[in-house]
Amino acid sequence: MNRALMKFIRKNSNNILITGAITSLMPAYFLRNVMGNSTGKGNFSNPKRCCLTISFDCDYSRDVEAIPAVLRLLKTFGIKTSFACVGYWIEQFPKEHSMIIDYGHEIVNHTYSHPDNDELTPGRKFKNISYGEKKREIDKCHKVCADILNYEPVGCRIPHFKNLFTPD
Repeated sequence: MNRALMKFIRKNSNNILITGAITSLMPAYFLRNVMGNSTGKGNFSNPKRCCLTISFDCDYSRDVEAIPAVLRLLKTFGIKTSFACVGYWIEQFPKEHSMIIDYGHEIVNHTYSHPDNDELTPGRKFKNISYGEKKREIDKCHKVCADILNYEPVGCRIPHFKNLFTPD
C-alpha cells in the first residue's frame, strides 16, 4: 500500500464506509502493511515491536454464527483478539463461544442481555437502567462465562459505551 493511500485511510478513519471497505475488501493486504510499516516502532510493552488491537462485539445471533469463520481467518494470520460476548448468546451458543477460548482468544464481558439490542432488549437502554440492574447485567454474564465456559473474563465492555456512558 503506498504512503498516499495509508495517509488517506488515516485521515478518513472516522468514515465508516471507507473503514468498512478497506477492512472488508482487503484485510490481509491492509494488515500486512500496518504491521510492515510499523517495524521498529515501539508500543507499550515492547519498544521493538508494533502493536495492533482488534476486538469484536458479538451483540446479535448473526455475529455469534460468524464466530467459527472469523476464528479460522484470524488463525490464518496468527492474530489473537478479544470478543465482547453477551451472556444470553453464550447460553444459546456454547460451542461457538468455547471455540474462542480454544483458539486462544479473550472473551470480554459484554453484559448478559446487552441493553439497547433490538434483537434481545428492544427499547431498553443501558444508560437508563438502575445501578443495580447494571451490576446484575455484568454479574450475570460473568457467572454464565464461569458456569458454561469455565472462563473468567478480565474486562467488561459496556453496550454502546461511547454513546451510553454514565458515571456509574
